[in-house]
Amino acid sequence: MAKFVSITSEVVVTDVKFADYLRRANIVSAKKGGAFVGNYEVASDEFRKYGIVLPKGGMIIPDAEPDKLREIVNEPERRREAEDIKTRRTAEESYLNQVKELLAKSGVSDIEVLVKDGREYHNIGTSLWHKSFLVRGEETIFSLHSEDEPYRGLGDDKSYKPWRTSFTSLEKVERFLQEEVRLAEPRRLFADRINRLVEVSHAVGQQVLGEDGWARPRVELFLYDDYSQTNDWGFFGRRCKSVFSAHRIMYRKKLYELTEKDIASIEGEVGNRAEQATARQEMLKKLFVERLGVFSYESRTYEPSEVRHSLVDGRVKDDSWTERHYFLGKEEVTREEYEWLNTFLSEIKVPDGHIRVTNDTHDLLRVPEMPGRNDVLVVVGKSGSRRGVWSYDEWFRGHPSKCEISFWHKGTARKLKSVTLNGQVQESNYVSLGLWTDPSEIAKRALREAGMENPANEYVEVLAEVYRRQLGK
Repeated sequence: MAKFVSITSEVVVTDVKFADYLRRANIVSAKKGGAFVGNYEVASDEFRKYGIVLPKGGMIIPDAEPDKLREIVNEPERRREAEDIKTRRTAEESYLNQVKELLAKSGVSDIEVLVKDGREYHNIGTSLWHKSFLVRGEETIFSLHSEDEPYRGLGDDKSYKPWRTSFTSLEKVERFLQEEVRLAEPRRLFADRINRLVEVSHAVGQQVLGEDGWARPRVELFLYDDYSQTNDWGFFGRRCKSVFSAHRIMYRKKLYELTEKDIASIEGEVGNRAEQATARQEMLKKLFVERLGVFSYESRTYEPSEVRHSLVDGRVKDDSWTERHYFLGKEEVTREEYEWLNTFLSEIKVPDGHIRVTNDTHDLLRVPEMPGRNDVLVVVGKSGSRRGVWSYDEWFRGHPSKCEISFWHKGTARKLKSVTLNGQVQESNYVSLGLWTDPSEIAKRALREAGMENPANEYVEVLAEVYRRQLGK
């Protein structure tokens, strides 16, 4: 047997083409010893010095242990990975030390540096990330640096790829901290007023349908960003929860600074809308009481070509969808108004002789008289025989609810001569006794007789409960 060149770390480094072939292969034990290199690609002739080239793809490397071979093949990649990690950690440590120096120099004491590791999910597979931030309490307020693992598709090269890194410039970090120092006093001074504006505008901003469409106006707090101090495009920036992290305020797509002039301006606008909303609430509640808590609705179908945001929940839609719009008389109400009005439903007395249907419109149903109270069922069947001649008698006569005959039983069915209900002969010699004993069946019958061809379950259930009490069940 010819002597093959031993595969070493030097071979993997110098013969790049062969090393790439090995990395793309599945290396396992060969049946007769050595290592089998599983690869659909037929190896080139120049690889014959390392082992046996198989005609249908792959190779056999005699006198090679699979584990050792895999270790040799992956060793350069491990070195590259280790060097990349060392380089990134060195750069990160140097950068964060400078950030901490700026932080200490600024005098801001309630901000800390936080380092996090995470995972980004893709359609197929995931990739890792390593990032650092400035945080105040539990709120992330400023991004410092980011390291992202390159995403690998199923058919991508498996060799190690250096991570992508990016750092926020120290000049920008310094400007951010300068803003934090400048805003410390205005935040303290206006905190209560701003929080009140957020609370009131959130409630008020939901009361008038159609104003600003799905994005009904509310006061929102925004973090530091790169947008101009004078334009109104900051609403594309990042929102924050705490007023003690906010750099600007947005209301009705306009940006405001933390100044007495701007805060007073927002208070005036929100105050006017609060008065309008209060008047509207009073009007709607009056309508709600007058209509005994009953809504009507209209189903509307929308296409993404017309509008992409749901008027109900504000979510982006890619396909056509249907929404219910609720009314009190001719007055349309928003989803929030609908939910608010429902809190008063228990205060509205149901008129005598009616019941409340448990559905989204809270319909009132006049309770119909229980049907079939005067129905008479007559059942005639075999009573005996004489000299081969059968005689027949009444098995039952009375209200169907009192009948205990098993019409479905085959032996019983063969002995029946006739079944008559209210003078009408039943050709099948069968009646469903549940129409007089089962509250749900009685309710369905009553609703159909009242004009509902296919009564909804919520109507059936609420009426069945009434009949159940009447029947003592």
